[in-house]
Order: sequence, then structure tokens, then C-alpha cells
Amino acid sequence: MLRFLFLFGLILGLTGCATQTPPLSYTWKRTDPPHKLNGVQESLDVSLNSAKELCRAKSENVVIPPQACTANPSRACWGTDYATGACPPQLPEETVCNTEKVESAMHERDTAFISCMQDKGWSLIVSPNPAEEDS
Repeated sequence: MLRFLFLFGLILGLTGCATQTPPLSYTWKRTDPPHKLNGVQESLDVSLNSAKELCRAKSENVVIPPQACTANPSRACWGTDYATGACPPQLPEETVCNTEKVESAMHERDTAFISCMQDKGWSLIVSPNPAEEDS
């Protein structure tokens, strides 16, 4: 029985390692040649940095709303204990936050940034990160 559990654990462990998602690498790649400014072709680094700066400024126009949070008495002190005041005085309150609107606005901001970068001639390339796969 012990041998069976050992083999089961070993197989499960190896299967888990084999199906792990590798870390991802994100790279911007130019889809068309850089523009010429006053007859001089700008370098890819300058082009990328200026596009990122412009697109970051544009994406900042998407307003991130404040997080809606409410403080509730701790769940350990509900019902008759709470009504009769039998809860310990130092019992912390539980803060509950609704992050849906914030997450939606953050996604919209990311989408605006990526769309702007694509309009400037850049594509986002997502690939496995080979440097971290070996470790």
C-alpha cells in the first residue's frame, strides 16, 4: 500500500510539473520601418520610447474610479452577540471591496494603450520566457 501511494504521488508530481504554464515574455516589435524626421531615420529605441510615452498619456484618459469598500463588523460577531454588545471591543472590522469597476477600467486602459501602440506601428509579441524555463 505504501509503495502504491509513493508511485501515485510521484506520477502526480511529474504530471503537475509537465503541465505547468511557462512564464511569458512580452516584447514590442515594429511592423513597419521607423519614420524619417528631417531626413534622419529614427532608431527603433527612440521610436518605441516615443510611442510608449504618447500611448501611455492617451491611455491615462481612461478614468479609474475609486474602489467601493464598506466596513462590516467582523463575521465572528453577528446576530445576538452583536445586538447585545457581547462582542470584544477590539474586534477588527471586515472591509469588503467591490473591485469590478476598477478592474474593468484598468482593462479598458490596457486595451487603449495596446491599440494606440498598434496604430503607431508596433505589435505586442507574447512568447514563453526561455530564461526562466530552465530554472
